[in-house]
Amino acid sequence: MNSLMDAEGSGQQRDVIMAGTGGRGVLVAARTLALAATSCYPHVSWLPSYAVSQRGGQCECTVVFDTEEVASPLVLRSGAAVIFDSVQLKPYEGRVHPGGVLVVESTDLENKVNIQGVGVYMVPALKLAAELGEVTSLNFILLGAYLGATGALPVEAVEAEVRKRYAARKDVVTGNLRALSKGLEFIQGQLKSGG
Repeated sequence: MNSLMDAEGSGQQRDVIMAGTGGRGVLVAARTLALAATSCYPHVSWLPSYAVSQRGGQCECTVVFDTEEVASPLVLRSGAAVIFDSVQLKPYEGRVHPGGVLVVESTDLENKVNIQGVGVYMVPALKLAAELGEVTSLNFILLGAYLGATGALPVEAVEAEVRKRYAARKDVVTGNLRALSKGLEFIQGQLKSGG
């Protein structure tokens, strides 16, 4: 049994809903998280759901990882949600348990999101991706932000999965790792400043 499982004990479940619109990398980020979770947890589920339209249609994916068997991959309310497109925010505001975490792509949001009892992290991922010169890396920025806000998995587990999955494309590995790090650093900066 690895140290993460030992520290968290029996039956420790983590779940996250990742949602947005097709074409923003929701499913790629969720699948990367699920595969990375298999290095720390014996039971992992990945449940994607998306509209017929490949680009621009509503897209959602639930990832559950646990030290015991996952009772159901369906999660109505989760411990965390990551919203990749602020247009999709409203339907997911009530789907995070009290004490949970909501990470929101906030580039187009004018007002701060405030949900009582939920830790909300506003991340201008589109802007940060543009700064990196990697507009398509928004998904890995938000994945890094999720890891920073929740501590759900060691970032090294996700980095290892990125290296493995994109081993044939060193440029993609480098870009995705930079984006992951950018999201993590952004959240760490928010936590240090108390905001």
